[in-house]
Amino acid sequence: ISDRFNDLSNAVRINNNANFFTAPANIYFYSQNSSVISWIKLNGCGDNPRFIDFANGPATDNVFIYITPSCNPGAGIFNGASVTFCVNAASTLLINRWYHIAAVFTGPNIKVYINGNKVAEIDGHSIQVKNKTISYIGKSNFNVNPSKIKIQ
Repeated sequence: ISDRFNDLSNAVRINNNANFFTAPANIYFYSQNSSVISWIKLNGCGDNPRFIDFANGPATDNVFIYITPSCNPGAGIFNGASVTFCVNAASTLLINRWYHIAAVFTGPNIKVYINGNKVAEIDGHSIQVKNKTISYIGKSNFNVNPSKIKIQ
């Protein structure tokens, strides 16, 4: 699998739970001002797969980035188990093209960027500074996993 520079050794194919990374338990968001950034390439669109999901389980203090079924990137947070704040970009990603996706969390504000351009913003709740014990890159805590996304 080649990355955005056509290097065959740097990209990871996310393929139906077979390829994902589990991050060790840690406090990854030490303040309410944090960013989550990734290069991704879509091979298709699916069922709102979260390709980054740092949490304590499903609907438990999650910080996540996902792709909608219409190929729009989005980001969101769960604060506790009941309050969710998500924002979807209006911009649609093209298949077989690399994109730099960023989610910036600043206080109660979530912004989504594609290739450095802000494409979505919402005010909601701030990230809770807590130890995240079940955190994935390339897998969701909700068993909706990316089978059509490459991550670098």
